[in-house]
Amino acid sequence: MRIIGALLFLLCSSFSVHAEATKVDRIEIVEMGIYQADVERVEEVKGTIRGRLDILSDLKTIEITTTIPACVGTMFGIRFNVIGTPKGASVPLTMVLRLPSQGLRDPRTSETYFRSEYVASELISDSGYVGYGFDQSWEAVPGTWAFEIWYQDQKMAEQSFAVVSPERIGKKRSCGLCCFGS
Repeated sequence: MRIIGALLFLLCSSFSVHAEATKVDRIEIVEMGIYQADVERVEEVKGTIRGRLDILSDLKTIEITTTIPACVGTMFGIRFNVIGTPKGASVPLTMVLRLPSQGLRDPRTSETYFRSEYVASELISDSGYVGYGFDQSWEAVPGTWAFEIWYQDQKMAEQSFAVVSPERIGKKRSCGLCCFGS
């Protein structure tokens, strides 16, 4: 009986040591801007504006910038690296999108959103992406949009974008002339 108790103690101790050893030191934002990607699949996720999360593949950088045209079809966000230990361990990161002060009002439900939030599993020493795409005209609201990445109760990274009307950007990047279509 003592042997079983000792084995259980050692087993539980090794689990708690392993859990304590997983640590995120920092999140490095390595790129921000306008992207293009394929939607691989869609997952239902509560806490998000549309109630879903698009899982992307073939992510391509279109332009490195923090000024985003408020156009349907525009997708923007940040690429980041998770720095910590042990390499390859999965950690839960809370992705927060703070919206402009007036919020986004969904005309179908009359609900106004001021933030979007979900938890994603990311790997330490791996890179990730968090972003938003304007699928509907009511989403393309000018103002300050900010992505935040949280680990446990600590904000590890933040990046703001100025979403502006296309006229303020000029012909080079206006909605009709960019690669996203409308």
